[in-house]
Amino acid sequence: MTLKTLTDAIRSRVDEGMEENVAESIAEHALGFFGFSNRIIDNALEPTDRNLFYQLQDYELLNFNAISLNTMQSFPIQMVKTNRRSGPRLK
Repeated sequence: MTLKTLTDAIRSRVDEGMEENVAESIAEHALGFFGFSNRIIDNALEPTDRNLFYQLQDYELLNFNAISLNTMQSFPIQMVKTNRRSGPRLK
């Protein structure tokens, strides 16, 4: 997912009247957590960032998925994944 794609998706799904620089700032902040991956571990997020990610999930721009890791103790880990299919529809 590119900065432009997420910026356009935020504007089209959250508020079409949102100024592009505001949407771009939100997109840049969110994408900064992912680096070269499309997944991050939920507990790496601060509460305010987690709230942003939950809001983006409400707009179907991100997904939270629980996975199980094979460790000495079994506990679910929440993962955040970009939703590549939910971007703005291009014509």
